[in-house]
Amino acid sequence: MEEGVDPANGLTELGLEQARTAGKELKEVLLGAGCSPANTMVVTSPFSRAKETAEAIRECLDCDLREERDLRERYFGELDGREDHASYAKVWALDAVSARHGELGVEPATQARRIAHHSNQK
Repeated sequence: MEEGVDPANGLTELGLEQARTAGKELKEVLLGAGCSPANTMVVTSPFSRAKETAEAIRECLDCDLREERDLRERYFGELDGREDHASYAKVWALDAVSARHGELGVEPATQARRIAHHSNQK
């Protein structure tokens, strides 16, 4: 998880521009639906890219922002941060056999599901 919160892993200039564009478009959608953008709550994980994206959107909407620690990507243990998608496929195959496995140090799928459920309750 440390890698995800490292500011060095934040958005690129293009990513920041895309986040601002998304914020402007969301504001138009909200206004078009008769909703006040200021009454919106943007919720983000503690990960750098997510926080920077959320902040750019929040600035466009002029609304509140809440950081939710449990709202984060699944931890993939030894595979975390790798770009080798075939390795992740192995984990997903193991998930299909047992959602409770922790092979390779991955966070069990049941734990990720619990966190998602918990976040939905807030």
